[in-house]
Amino acid sequence: MLRFLFCICFLLFSVCLHAQEKDDQRIAVLQLNNVAQIPEQEANYLADLIRQLASSELAQRFLIMDKENMMTLLPPDKTVADCVGECAVETGRLLGAAYIITGDIIVLSRIGK
Repeated sequence: MLRFLFCICFLLFSVCLHAQEKDDQRIAVLQLNNVAQIPEQEANYLADLIRQLASSELAQRFLIMDKENMMTLLPPDKTVADCVGECAVETGRLLGAAYIITGDIIVLSRIGK
């Protein structure tokens, strides 16, 4: 979990370095691809945690799109949960997002446990 949070913080820091003014710069945090097959509630919690972190750390420079904002901008036949994997770029374009945060949930285990 610590490595996961470190990776997210690094990603958010990288986005800050390349940021321009806040005018129309939107960041969409999409659902995470649950490769580890953890319970859906936990996967949603991790995505919400990333949204909260992005909102607290990047709100000065970007407009962070929450689930409700994204649902109003998506076509009626799509949901945020549908937008994992290959359609993330297409979804980002539909939302008008300059940046997209998405990823895979994986399990890291120690070798030689």
